[in-house]
Formats: sequence, C-alpha cells, structure tokens
Amino acid sequence: MNFRTDLEYRNGGIVANNAGNADSRKELPKLTLSDRLQSGAWGDSILKELAKYDKDSDPAINSAVSIHKRLVETAKKFVKRREHQDPSVTQYIHLKKLNQDYTEALRSHEVSVKRAQGGLIDTQVNAISAFKDRLGFTDKHADEIRQRIYGLSPTDRSELLSQAVNSGDGNILSAVLDAHPMLTGLTNEQQNAYRNMAMNKHAPDLRAIEEQSEKLFNIVSDSYADLVSAKDAMTGKAILNDYQREAEAANSL
Repeated sequence: MNFRTDLEYRNGGIVANNAGNADSRKELPKLTLSDRLQSGAWGDSILKELAKYDKDSDPAINSAVSIHKRLVETAKKFVKRREHQDPSVTQYIHLKKLNQDYTEALRSHEVSVKRAQGGLIDTQVNAISAFKDRLGFTDKHADEIRQRIYGLSPTDRSELLSQAVNSGDGNILSAVLDAHPMLTGLTNEQQNAYRNMAMNKHAPDLRAIEEQSEKLFNIVSDSYADLVSAKDAMTGKAILNDYQREAEAANSL
C-alpha cells in the first residue's frame, strides 16, 4: 500500500503536510500574465490595418507578428507546466527544471526579438525613404528656403508649411523636415507633425507601414519584457531558493 506523505489528517480533516517531506508542495506565488501575453491577436489587428492598403505581406512585419504569437505560446505553456507537476518528482525538482527551461526559452526569444526589432526599424526607415522619393525631396536651394522660413512669423510659417504639405512640395518639405529644428524655427514635435500630415495626405500606405511597424515594435519589445518580468513568479523563485538552501544544508552534513 502507498501512503501520501504530503498529506496528513489534522483537526478532523486532510491537509497538506509541509513538515519537510520530499514530496510535500508549497503554494506557488500568484501569477498574472500581461494582456500582451494573454492573446496573440495583437499582431493580427496590425495586419488587418495594413491590408487596407494591400501592405500586409511585408516579411519583417509578418515575422514580428509570428514572434509575438510565440511569446504568447511560451507564456501559456509554462503556466500549464508550473501547475501540472509530475507526481513522480519532488516540487524542488519540478521547479528546478521549470526554471532551467524558462531561462533557455528567454535566451532563445531574446535572439528572435532583437532580429524582429531590427527588421521593423528597417521597415520604418524604408517607408520614410519611399515617401521622400514619392514627393521628390531635394536639397536644392535648401539653405535659402530655411533662412526664409526661419525669418517668418509663426503664423506665416505655419501657413507656408501647410501649403507645402497640401501641394506635396518636396523642395520646401525637404528643406524643413531634413534639417535640425533650430535651423527652421520649428520644434522637433512640429517637424514630425508636418511630416505625418504630408504622409497621411500623399502616402497613406507608407504612413500606415511606418505607424504599424512602430506599434508592433513596442508590442514585441514589451511582450518580451513582460515574459522576463514574470520569471520569478512563473518559476516559484522564492520557493526554489528555499529548497536549494535546504539541499545545500543537507549536503553539508
């Protein structure tokens, strides 16, 4: 007959026996996954937005979407593993193996995430470059244009740049958007605002690629950070540390 040494009869009921038995189990810490790690649909919404412009086949974007899904799958897999301990091993062995595998999973994902980040940055850069080509950006007379714009009143400057945006004047826009803000009398935020206005009007497809790539960059980056942050709770670090101290003390006798 087999006896459950992890249970005992106490005060009229059966309770867990945590008196140091090898097969006893301590309560695992509470674990709550972030919203980004609970659903792999975040990337799908990005592809849906890009599909409006027939731009949902970009390799870097699709690769990043897949990587996010794998991050979600990893989180869910380990949630199940931590709760389903093999009865033939102790909790110490269970958590030790869980920690080793989780560490390896993070290491593998780190490589994939960095690759995805690089691809998404390249995608954004290429979108902006294509926008400039589409509007015929040129540095011809750039210095003279900047001097003229710098000397205008804020109201006249705003009116001139609004006209340049509406007409898609690549000469004026290049002189303003490709220069340091202090040379044009604009702030960096104002430069970005005019660039976005011009992209939305003349290259909405490229603006969508840039915008959705940035959003996906943050989703992938933050999801990986969430996975890293969840490690201690996921693997029961405090409990594992207690077991390791007990093991070291026993081995030292």
